[in-house]
Amino acid sequence: MVDISFFGEDAFALDELARKKGVTAIVDCRVAPGLCNIIAGYVTEKMDQVEGNDHPQKDNQKNNMSSKFIDKGAKMPILNIEGVGEFEIPAGTRLVNALEDNGGDPLHRCGGNARCTTCRVEFLAGEPDSMTKAEKEKLESMKEGLGSFRLSCQCTVDHDMHVKVLMPYSESGLDNPGARPEDQVTP
Repeated sequence: MVDISFFGEDAFALDELARKKGVTAIVDCRVAPGLCNIIAGYVTEKMDQVEGNDHPQKDNQKNNMSSKFIDKGAKMPILNIEGVGEFEIPAGTRLVNALEDNGGDPLHRCGGNARCTTCRVEFLAGEPDSMTKAEKEKLESMKEGLGSFRLSCQCTVDHDMHVKVLMPYSESGLDNPGARPEDQVTP
């Protein structure tokens, strides 16, 4: 049995009847709202909290899937970009890319490979405790490097941080900020 129209009944209530009759019930197959809503309802049941419109499994009226699923255990870090604002950033995002994607205006002329230092930032709060080997070597090779600034291409956003971009692209006079760095820290 395949039902291709929306109906107000709880689709899961049909499971017992279908099993008794020896048939497979595929409800709302390939029609929206449909199977995607059932899957979203299942996921919603597994979440700690659902923010947004009505819960799809608890409301037998027309399902509205504009809800935002939130796992309380996975709080996104806040990146405060000095002079720009605060942004929720998915944990593990490369800082240079988070800055660029949220109006931080960083340069990254070497493409995020810790060679040029144009992506330098000052941490006003939340400076990472660790440093990549590439960043440490580059900063140690510079007279004013180590302890003065950090390379945003070598940091990831994994906790709340407040940074100031020290070499903004808009003030550089260059025609572009550089090739977009890869999502993972390199080298």
